[in-house]
Amino acid sequence: MPKYAEFLGADLTLKLFYFFSIGRQYAVYAGLLLAWGGCLWLLGKNLLRRPEGRESRRNTAFFFAAFSAAAFCLAAALPARSGYDNNHDFVSLGMRFFDLDLAPLLSFKEISPLFTDALSDLFTGRSLAGLLNKNRLLLCASALVLYGTLRRFGFGKAVAGLACVFFGFNFLALLNASSFATTMANVFIVLVSVFAAAEVYAADRIGARELFWTFSALLLVLCSRYEFLPAAVLLSGAALAQAARRGTLKAGRAGLLVSAAALFTLGLCAYHINSVANHVYLSGTPGPLSNLKHYLWTSNIGVLAGGRAAAALALACAAFLLAAAGWALNREKLARNSAALLLLALWAVYFSFIYQPKDYYPLHFMRHQLYFFLPFVYLFALGLDGAADLLRFFNFGRALKYGFAALGASLYIYLNAKAAFSFNGERRTNDIELEFLMKSQGEWKKECRVVYPVNDERRRLLEKYFPFDREDGRGSGACRLNYVSPAPAVFKEGGAALPKAVNRPAAWRSVSFEHSFYTVWEERETREPVPVTIGFYPLAAAGKP
Repeated sequence: MPKYAEFLGADLTLKLFYFFSIGRQYAVYAGLLLAWGGCLWLLGKNLLRRPEGRESRRNTAFFFAAFSAAAFCLAAALPARSGYDNNHDFVSLGMRFFDLDLAPLLSFKEISPLFTDALSDLFTGRSLAGLLNKNRLLLCASALVLYGTLRRFGFGKAVAGLACVFFGFNFLALLNASSFATTMANVFIVLVSVFAAAEVYAADRIGARELFWTFSALLLVLCSRYEFLPAAVLLSGAALAQAARRGTLKAGRAGLLVSAAALFTLGLCAYHINSVANHVYLSGTPGPLSNLKHYLWTSNIGVLAGGRAAAALALACAAFLLAAAGWALNREKLARNSAALLLLALWAVYFSFIYQPKDYYPLHFMRHQLYFFLPFVYLFALGLDGAADLLRFFNFGRALKYGFAALGASLYIYLNAKAAFSFNGERRTNDIELEFLMKSQGEWKKECRVVYPVNDERRRLLEKYFPFDREDGRGSGACRLNYVSPAPAVFKEGGAALPKAVNRPAAWRSVSFEHSFYTVWEERETREPVPVTIGFYPLAAAGKP
């Protein structure tokens, strides 16, 4: 009541600022909900309406069933990882998308991908294991979106399918799909924005629906990884320009209203993102060529090639020459391929400027490495299309072509699976902690409650995914378990301390390991491999923390 009275007594300027701030938050939130609903509806409608024969649809369904089963199982065989550093994993997992208190949600930079976490929580009853499976399913869904995009741009089924293999079975995609981070949701959002551009490019008439999809996808991109926005705007703008040149852009009043409303909402979101973003790009010294080499070669293809750099380079040059020859022979596609090559090259160059090597340990920025890979997936499809035209020109047999494709895909899958599993020993403290929490949740006794009397990033996660004792152990209860995190052992501040050895109770569940640092906070987190024990300890035996 005193706070309300104080607000009533405030001057008009303060009241207007308050209402503007609250109104902006709800406008951003409503825009995100509308954008997600529209994108998913239009995406499903476009994927299901493909004008192919029954046999072709059956073959496509069979391919994606086999693809999804293989990709999901490979990702599921990998150990769970955080996917983040600097405790962003705990912050992200502690967020609640469907909550009227928007301040915590909108304080996070990557807002729109949290919608997928909320759906997972809704359908799995807030299961951490369900979140991992959701990210693995998003890998499969992203490949399906990629396939639909390439088909809409005019690529053949075989080229689109091989591009899906190139993306979906890359070891970075598999590793990120087995992480708790929002990486796969961000990838899905970007691929949906490219699909929306493909629809604008190929549609016979561009109306309000296509414009709504385009702007909705851009809004989701802005509120996921804002550094993606220039590339998404470039592709969408090029598609709209092509539609205007062909005379298919006939939006009318409805389209103008949709565009105006979308631009206004984009502006609000851009203002909001600018106020909460704290990650600064272009802050290092390496040049774009060094960045390109690090992200595409050292952190990706070079891992597959091992010590066979010369052979890999020769293979890449041969593939480029084949693709160029195919483009030259098929003059009908020359204009499309040239424009696509220019746009994708600009996207790749842009990423080469903003993504710089800042790794402190292997897989530190595996999410950035996967993001960097995306334009090259489309470039691969473009080159593969040229190679297919060349083979068609020389009248290679169908069986021979598909045999080579199957052999190449099998070798690629094997090399990437081998690379992914080679990182099994490379796990940081936060990876082990989150996997421990996931397994503990799966074995949790309904009558038990968690006690964690520390107000840090882990508390919100524990409150969300476990029955939580909000009285911090001061209340009564038959089963109360004190969660001991690694924080007091590895950070200079905070954390619920481990009970002394002489009084230590038998843990309900615990795990001991050597610490592997996972932040860039050299002054706060120890870099030494100190022994760490985390676990759930009965509070009655240990005494109050």
